[in-house]
Amino acid sequence: MFQKRWIDFLAHYGAEPSANNPGRSNENGSVEKSHHLFKNSLDQRLRLRRSRDFKSQEAYDAFIQTMARERNKHRQERLREELPHLQELPRESWNEPLESTPMVTAWSTIRVEGATYSVPSRYIGQKLKAFAYYDLVEVFYGKHLLLTSPRKPAGGRAINYRHLISHLMRKPGAFRKYQFREELFLGLFFDKPMIA
Repeated sequence: MFQKRWIDFLAHYGAEPSANNPGRSNENGSVEKSHHLFKNSLDQRLRLRRSRDFKSQEAYDAFIQTMARERNKHRQERLREELPHLQELPRESWNEPLESTPMVTAWSTIRVEGATYSVPSRYIGQKLKAFAYYDLVEVFYGKHLLLTSPRKPAGGRAINYRHLISHLMRKPGAFRKYQFREELFLGLFFDKPMIA
């Protein structure tokens, strides 16, 4: 039910996890409520801004950080009361990526945390090493970095036609039967591969 990293984190503080009962939204607690209020406040600010577009990821992050500071400025006194009672953080990095060793399928794809990514077709049948960070995925063959891609949610797909086109051209009818065929059609803009 609980992920090992979460159990290990709680064990560091001598705490035990508990689960909500299915269908009992009133048990969600203050963390979920605060998150809900934050999302609503963010939505209102974006509406007042009249645009959800930002020049860069950094600009968006700065917008979020400014909003968080403003919302937390009235909580400083309560934070000062809590600080003397807080324990030292665990020595391990709790932001470490999730590591896996996916096998490259006959379709020249791998699965990382429930999402599908294409890799160069010459690695079909090989076992790779993947690191899933919160915002990106890195894939290695030995020490060689094969792919850096924005992380997709579970069920998402990141298919790069450059990985597949030469392989598909060598096999008559392969393109017609390729399960990710729709992802291969190019739009108006060509995506620049982060690493081919």
